[in-house]
Amino acid sequence: MDRTRRALRSPWGIASTLLAIILLGDGLLIPWLGFYWDDWPMMWFLHSLGPAGFRDVWAMDRPMLGWWFQLTTTLLGVQPLGWHIFALLARWLSSLTLWWALTLLWPDHRRRVLLVALIFAVYPGFQQISIAVIYSHYFLILSLVNISLGTMIVAVRRSAWRRWALCLSLLSGALSLFTMEFFLGMELARPLILWLVLRRQERSPARVFRRVLRFWSPYLLVLGIYLPWRVLLVGFRAYKPTLLQGLAVNAAQTATALISTVLGDLWQAGVQAWLLAIRPPQVSEFGRLSTLIYWGVVGLGGLLALSLLKGSDIVEQGEKLEGGGRSAWGMEALGLGAFALLAGGWPHWIPQLPLELYFPFDRFTLGLMFGSSLLVAGALDLLLRARWPWLLVAAALVGLSVGSHFEAATAFRRAWNEQRAFFWQLTWRIPGLEPGTTIITNELPLPYVTDNSITGAFNWMYAPEVRSRRLPYVVYDIDTRLGRGLKSTEPGVPILQSYRAATFRGSTSQALVLFVAPPRCLHVVDPVLSDSSPLLGPPISQVVALSRPELIRVDDEPGARPPETIFGPEPSRDSWCYYYQKADLARQQGEWERVVALGEQAFALEDKPNDASERIPFIEGYAHMGRWQRALEITRQAFEHERAVGRMLCRAWDRIERDLASQAARDAASRARLGLGCSGG
Repeated sequence: MDRTRRALRSPWGIASTLLAIILLGDGLLIPWLGFYWDDWPMMWFLHSLGPAGFRDVWAMDRPMLGWWFQLTTTLLGVQPLGWHIFALLARWLSSLTLWWALTLLWPDHRRRVLLVALIFAVYPGFQQISIAVIYSHYFLILSLVNISLGTMIVAVRRSAWRRWALCLSLLSGALSLFTMEFFLGMELARPLILWLVLRRQERSPARVFRRVLRFWSPYLLVLGIYLPWRVLLVGFRAYKPTLLQGLAVNAAQTATALISTVLGDLWQAGVQAWLLAIRPPQVSEFGRLSTLIYWGVVGLGGLLALSLLKGSDIVEQGEKLEGGGRSAWGMEALGLGAFALLAGGWPHWIPQLPLELYFPFDRFTLGLMFGSSLLVAGALDLLLRARWPWLLVAAALVGLSVGSHFEAATAFRRAWNEQRAFFWQLTWRIPGLEPGTTIITNELPLPYVTDNSITGAFNWMYAPEVRSRRLPYVVYDIDTRLGRGLKSTEPGVPILQSYRAATFRGSTSQALVLFVAPPRCLHVVDPVLSDSSPLLGPPISQVVALSRPELIRVDDEPGARPPETIFGPEPSRDSWCYYYQKADLARQQGEWERVVALGEQAFALEDKPNDASERIPFIEGYAHMGRWQRALEITRQAFEHERAVGRMLCRAWDRIERDLASQAARDAASRARLGLGCSGG
């Protein structure tokens, strides 16, 4: 036990335990995760432009970030596993550097500081670390901020390394600030940190105040250089300062709305995030096995936290958890935490970006993590005076927060499975596509992706040879783009879409419409087949006539495939959706014999269609091959499955009768219409 305690007290022991706790929450499912959201555009640019291209990719809003991406993508390439490990290590580094900096700030309160680092490492308000390419860089920048704060404290304390520490502090602070604005609010906490350090060296508040200004002045100079550079040179192409514009137009109304927003965001990031963390998942939604693993993760994470806090059980001078009055440290942590929380939100309050505790808006909690962690640790110190209640509550909070991260990682794992299914179906149905095509979809029901995300992956699959800034394809979610990039649903309307360092040029006359609604298979919308579909609601029904399935190229060799380095090998083809996609493609080409051959295999599967309209290609195939009884039988099955497709089935038999123009076709069509109750004969 003594040996274990000594190990846990050592820096290596603390670092290892922090890593183990982060691994429990964010690392267990890494082998089954992929790319999401803005990771896809970044990987497309790496594939098409190479690492050096990132300087142009980020030139429009964060030019310094391009250099970071050039370095990291050179090292890590395009495999998801490496990026997820890197993101986890970056989060760990940010926790370690915070622990180190706060140990310098409060050297007599090492156990309390350790709790802050633990809470910071598992902060439950941010749940997007599985979007590894993007957020690994955020945590690297956050680590630089922590290093800057720590070396600032070293410089203030008159150490032998004072000048070097000051230079390193200014350099790391400037590098983080000029790279990304997310952590600008932490810069505003410097004067308060300086005050906490210097008041232990000086008794006179006036002298402390003067020294704070003196030590803060070089950082103010950096800030004074940054703001004009950001405002005048770089500008605001992505996130415009709409708050300032609102204040100029209607100061009272804008200020009132701002106060409401600030209070709501502080509550969400500072309190509600922790309340959500202590709420376990529902077994019915999460699954029994996943729930069992969740509770194992919670228990093990809490036990590791308890062991770490208990192992550092050297009661330092001034650190007494038993008895006594209210903790002076608790008041300091509470004050600094509240101030840092308030300061940390301005990078998203100025452009009026919404903070919510769900994807994608929980990313705005990143600048508030520091303040929230201090706030919670300070509150625990003030509320729980006895040692064991403090230890147990702290360990339980850490354990439940670890569980919330495992819950989020499970959601990302399931989302990756849905993405894989989507992309494989896409290539089964669309082996090739004419360049310059706009792909229009309904609002994608795929978690953690957008049309912007899919655009990167789509171009990689269908134009892997492209190494230019001309984007061959663009994906448009009609709910988002109609009236913006998609100006009109009329044919012949030009489409011009900027994609950071690339540009797409097309027209509504060259478009392909997709309908995605899992667990149904992916549908290529055909104006002939889908004009009466009950599935297509507004606004996707407005663009049915724009869809041109003839843009699909069936002779491309080799056909499009998801990159195996990312998606792994092709899944089993013994699924309904595989045979449906191939049969629908064959129907489009008029290859009726192939449709029937696919139907024989499809209907022998245990896997059955989730959408009755997916039987229509087979109905037409069997009818064209003269197998009328089988066509009528499948028609009956489709109608019994989902009566809403009756009109589509009636239209299908109208086409069969018109195309075949035989007595047998007329007789079968009459029988079908009678069973379906078709109107108009």
